[in-house]
Amino acid sequence: MKAAYYKGELIKYSPEYEECRQIAAEKNMSLQQVYDLIKKEAAEKLLGQKSQK
Repeated sequence: MKAAYYKGELIKYSPEYEECRQIAAEKNMSLQQVYDLIKKEAAEKLLGQKSQK
């Protein structure tokens, strides 16, 4: 997970492509499904937010 901070506050985050590609292949999922799932879980853990999806 790449994370960008500004003045100590998390402003942006993104999953690593290679890790997502590997997970998608292992779990027989599309790359987009893996990205969406990881971003949802990251939002819940990093930001304490519940996704609306």
